[in-house]
This record gives sequence, structure tokens and C-alpha cells, in this order.
Amino acid sequence: MADVTTDVIEQFREARRPAGIAATNRDLSFLRALFGWAIRVGYLQSTPFKRHTEPVVKLVREPPRNRRLQGSEAEALLAACNPHIRGIVECALETGMRRGEILSLQWSQVVGLTVDDDGTTLTWAPRPVLSLPFTKTKTRSSQEIPISTRLKGILELRRLDPTGKPHPPTAYVFGTVIGTQLLGFQRAWHTAVLKAHGHTPSYTTTANLTEASRAALAAIDLHFHDLRRECGSRWMDGGIPLATIRRWLGHSNVAQTSTYLSGTPASEHDAMRQYEERLAAVQRRATEARKGGRKRHQTAGSRNQKPKKTAGDRPSAIM
Repeated sequence: MADVTTDVIEQFREARRPAGIAATNRDLSFLRALFGWAIRVGYLQSTPFKRHTEPVVKLVREPPRNRRLQGSEAEALLAACNPHIRGIVECALETGMRRGEILSLQWSQVVGLTVDDDGTTLTWAPRPVLSLPFTKTKTRSSQEIPISTRLKGILELRRLDPTGKPHPPTAYVFGTVIGTQLLGFQRAWHTAVLKAHGHTPSYTTTANLTEASRAALAAIDLHFHDLRRECGSRWMDGGIPLATIRRWLGHSNVAQTSTYLSGTPASEHDAMRQYEERLAAVQRRATEARKGGRKRHQTAGSRNQKPKKTAGDRPSAIM
């Protein structure tokens, strides 16, 4: 590790540049943390990422990603999913959970769903939630996510095993049919994305996408993590407070949440329309109040005004 200098790190950055800014930043962040650990345990006295206290290897600022599902893209994506991955995709859209959080979700974390003694009747509590312990979240903090009506139906369909018996609490909600943990679903996801956009995926002999399918996937530019942004943005469009969205997404601060979400052109135009309607209503009430004030003033003025005297009412002059 002592042979790794700042120049070596910069050469590594250049070698990783074709992978993209985000991938390069992740690798550099890992290396930076590794050297920080080596200093803490006494293996090294300095890190190639700093000269004294001044950072010399800095991460490149990543452009914000604002990819959202457009038009009927969500419906087409769900229709292209196989039955198993469809549940995972819908869970991501309903909860905003990360890939690892979904795959590690166990039935013991579904709080509020009970099964009767005969194992056929499912009952929901008034306020069911998905409980994520700190050991399963990226930020190492526990969180609870309310279970939506749509997600209830998905969970009910998965609660029983193929024999009709309820899965044990330790079984994985989005695991295999017998409740064991699923390690990944990348191929199924890529297949669904390509089919949803009219491209039939093709694979090489090693089960990898062909060059044409990889190019089509890159042009579509839809990542599974984009579903998390889509979910949070839908909550924002629905008027849920930003602080609540932060808790549901498990972010450490509101600033992170505010930069994470994005609106669609339709939602932004709808927000402008609602703003103009509210502004017009305020202006209309203000105009009516001014008119009402003038009428009251005129009525009061006419009531207090003394009647004018006519010529016959004036006293005659004394000659």
C-alpha cells in the first residue's frame, strides 16, 4: 500500500474513465476509505489522496440524474416483466426501497399482516408498515415505510408458499417460490426494459447481451435505481411533505432528498396551473374585499351626509 502514490491513483482514474464518472467516483471513494482505514489501524502514516491536510485527489462532480418514467412507460415496463420481477418492480415504485433492501426483505419485517390459524385468511392492521432495521439500510438507520393499497395486494399474493401455507417469518418476501433469498435479477431487468421499449433482447453464447442489445439498453437509459427516484417524485407530485419523503426514502437530510427528486413536464405545468388558480383566487378575493369596502364607505357616507338646504329653507335677509 505504501507504493501507491498520488500519481498511481491518477493513472487509475484515467484507466477507469471509460466506465463513466459515477463508476470512477465509486472506485475512488472505496480506495479513499481503504487508505483512511490503513491510517487508523497504523499500517500507513499518510494517504495518497491528501498532502498533509490538503486534498489532492478529488472526485469529479457528477451531473444530477433526473430520469423518470414518461407517459405509458411504467405500464409497458410492468407488462414486460415476468411474474417474479414484476413484484420487485412494483415494490420499488410503491416504497422507493433500494435493490438490496428489497432482496433482503423478510416476512418478519411486514408489520401489520396476520394469517389466521388455518393459513388462508389474511388480515391487515389499520396502519401496516415495512420495518427496515439499521442492519439492512445503506445509511445504517432504522426506518418504516407505510404499505400502500397496491403493495398490500402484491404482498397478499406472495404470503403463501406453493402448498398454500404461509411463509415463515424468516422467509424472503421477494425471494424464490419457497422463500429463499434471491441474489440478483439483472438479466430479467434488462430483458423487461428492452421489451418494454420494443426491442427483442439477444444474447451471446455466454448469456451476455449482444452488442446491439447493449446499445439499445444504453439508449433507453433506464436503471433500476431510477424507480426509487420515480417513487419519491410521485410522492412529491402528490403533495407529501419533503420531510416525510426524506424519512420514507431513508435519507440522512432533507438537502439530499431535495436534490434527489425531479418533476415531470406534466407535473411542473400542473404545479404552475395550480399556482395561477390560487393566485387568481387570492386576487379575486382582494378585489371583492375592496369593492365591499367602497360600498360600505359610500353607504355610511350617504347616511351621515346632511341634506342640502334649498332657497326656501334659507332665512330672508333683514332690510
